[in-house]
Amino acid sequence: MDDFLFVGLPNSAQCDEMLAYMKAICADLGLPLVPEKTDNPTTKLDFLGVTLDTVNLTLSVPDGKVQELNECLSTFDNRRKDTKREIFSLAGKPSWCTKCIPAGRIFMRRVVDIAMKSRRLDHSLKLSPGFFDDLRWWKNFLPLWNGKASFLELYWTEAQSLDLYTDAAGSIGRGGFWAGKWFQILWPTWVTSLNPPIAWTEMVPVLFACFLWGSAWSGKRITFHSDN
Repeated sequence: MDDFLFVGLPNSAQCDEMLAYMKAICADLGLPLVPEKTDNPTTKLDFLGVTLDTVNLTLSVPDGKVQELNECLSTFDNRRKDTKREIFSLAGKPSWCTKCIPAGRIFMRRVVDIAMKSRRLDHSLKLSPGFFDDLRWWKNFLPLWNGKASFLELYWTEAQSLDLYTDAAGSIGRGGFWAGKWFQILWPTWVTSLNPPIAWTEMVPVLFACFLWGSAWSGKRITFHSDN
């Protein structure tokens, strides 16, 4: 039996009481506790390899784990080929970090895709430029994104249930509406001259809405809908 976590209200004795009760139960059952792994009530705690901060309501990768990942990434700097086994071993480390950096999941796709090209774990595979682009993202952005992830709600919220809508239209521009607030912005000429794909133009007003109003949606998982 291992890894117990107790959570109580702030400025209360709940955590102290639960910890004392747990110690009494373990003593009664004859289960030894490791003193150096038994933490007193705190607002910042490393648990299951993740740093929980209940003041800032954030999850972060501990410094030791960050250093371990960076060292692992650096070992691939001069490689052009590697085995499926080694690529999967590499992918496991940033995959674990996505608990705290959810946006990092999309910057693992090409690493996993290369590994899936072979059935044999010992088969040597060529590493693509996209593979190294993904590793570079982790090197550059892990220090910046670590500790930014909030405790998220368990369930997804539909945008329309928040009275939240976004849309984009050809040469006209993009707009958004939320709870009585709105924006409408024309596309600049440098955008229209590029003739960007509709998937890109539909994503821009979603991004604008998040910049303008996202602080009011803290902790939510929101599903936006697009007519693209």
